[in-house]
Amino acid sequence: MKKLLKIILFFSLLFLFSGCVKMILKKYNIINRKLVLHQIKMKDKDILFLPMAHLSEEKFYIECKKAIDSLSNNGYYIFGEGIQYEGNLKGKTELYSQDTIYRKKIRKIIGVTISDAFEKKSMLKDIMERYKLVLQPTDMYCSTKSKMNSCRVVDFTGQQLIESYEQVKGEIVLSECDKNTPLEQEYKCTEKIESSDRKFFMNDIVVDKRDQYISKEVKQSNHKKILLIYGEAHYKGIKKLLEDTK
Repeated sequence: MKKLLKIILFFSLLFLFSGCVKMILKKYNIINRKLVLHQIKMKDKDILFLPMAHLSEEKFYIECKKAIDSLSNNGYYIFGEGIQYEGNLKGKTELYSQDTIYRKKIRKIIGVTISDAFEKKSMLKDIMERYKLVLQPTDMYCSTKSKMNSCRVVDFTGQQLIESYEQVKGEIVLSECDKNTPLEQEYKCTEKIESSDRKFFMNDIVVDKRDQYISKEVKQSNHKKILLIYGEAHYKGIKKLLEDTK
């Protein structure tokens, strides 16, 4: 999520400097990305970490699916990334009213609705088409050939993200513009969150707090072989938290 936000912000400027696009895509390991599996050493568990990209070429995701299926068939239980909301947890497709509030608060902090950013900006779509980029498939984890009972999403909920932030920074107050702008519309509200608060959210909550939560779940799990599939930004933090275990 953190890297994806940076990419969106970069793309917002890059249309003025088209010669720089490919360089940025290479810098952020979006094109020509290769599958990597990291081993995390724990005394009582066999842990592998697959750094996932939220935007890349289709061939990368095909390679990932093959690896995920193979490891699942060899006894690895999958922990996958995915911010959850009440509707998701109850198996519903519609947004609950409280889900909408959490999503709008997240949008206010980061200044964009990430899920719609690539679809709403024609310039971004042009770059994706030119370099044959696709968003990470929604069926990367528990909807692959692996059995449904061999994987689960292990991540924060939208509520946990917002409550963790508000416990430190105070309540996020939605303006009338925030409230009245549907999530599927372009976000144009001018009232801004301080840049230091945005950095706190992206670094301390989106990365560090989630790393702590995921690591705790791994430690408490009864599974001895686990494949972790999360964004690359989570690897170092999770590795340190798990390998520090005595």
